[in-house]
Amino acid sequence: MVESKPFGRTKNGEESTLFYLYNNQGHSVCITDFGARIVEINVLDSLGKIDNVVLAYDRLEAYENDPAYLGAIVGRYASRIHEGKFEMDGKTIQLSKNEKGNHLHGGANGFDKKVWKSKTESSKGFERLTLSYFSPDGEEGYPGNLEVSLIYTWNNESELRLDFSAKSDQKTIINLTSHSYFNLSGFAKEEILDHLLMINSKSFAPMKSELVPQGTLEEVSETPFDFSCFKAIGKDIADQDPQLKLAGGYDHSFFLQAGNSLIKAASLYEPKSKRLLEISTTEVAAHLYSGNYLPNVLGRNGMPIGPKKGVALEMQHFGDTPNQPAFPSTILEANTEFKSSTLYKFTTVESIVNQINSNL
Repeated sequence: MVESKPFGRTKNGEESTLFYLYNNQGHSVCITDFGARIVEINVLDSLGKIDNVVLAYDRLEAYENDPAYLGAIVGRYASRIHEGKFEMDGKTIQLSKNEKGNHLHGGANGFDKKVWKSKTESSKGFERLTLSYFSPDGEEGYPGNLEVSLIYTWNNESELRLDFSAKSDQKTIINLTSHSYFNLSGFAKEEILDHLLMINSKSFAPMKSELVPQGTLEEVSETPFDFSCFKAIGKDIADQDPQLKLAGGYDHSFFLQAGNSLIKAASLYEPKSKRLLEISTTEVAAHLYSGNYLPNVLGRNGMPIGPKKGVALEMQHFGDTPNQPAFPSTILEANTEFKSSTLYKFTTVESIVNQINSNL
């Protein structure tokens, strides 16, 4: 079953809607067409209590003024592009600058600030919401008219799948991701420092002073960035490692051996609720952001939001890739199709001891 409810009007007068997708377990997700944002993921804990496990706001106005991209689809380019410019076919492309002289998450008026067109579909075993957006040539400085589509599918196994597709009439760049912040304790009861995280990666991308990638990869072994086995996010977060001090915690991309098929990228476990989130993707990187600078505000239904209250696990390409030839390309040729998929699976398990070697 799919339900829709009004979510108010934007400051530009556009109507926005909330879409609720349910499964036969009584679990649900809520998505708004404003920024194609995930507003709620309501799943059981081990005692049978249903809670929302993503950070969110109550009001549309809060999303319009949101500095943290809560639940948003960010684009055309997720993460930072140094000085907002890059070279393509001998021409300098200058994008808008919206963060300390750099281009971040698609610019000041990126996909997270747009009302997407919507279509819903209900079928036996799943609920589906298709959102689409047309980005005109020159928007935020990007070349090409770009048509973007995102299909959200919620099934009876409490799996939320995101299938992206896009096509441009000119050569351009693209890097789309979902920027949800998870807190599996439910309703952000605890900070995420005790969440146990595992990332299927042997290397990460160190940052320069502006939190732009250096363009190299470093091994995670014997560093605070080693999440090859389940480890509490807070275990090494206060380490004096220069990269952690630079970002105020984790704000780094990890290299994945991804391709055309979904591979297991990361798992997140909260010991008290015993909720387990497993993420699979076709993307080449998992970006870990430990919510270092989340604003101290009250969110949806009085949910507390603040630093370390949520963790973002963004499946995407590396930041600044157009300026870093060693990274996998983010160029989208004219009239060719971009595709990317990510799957979030929610379950509860009594212990992750047996998961350490089997999940990833």
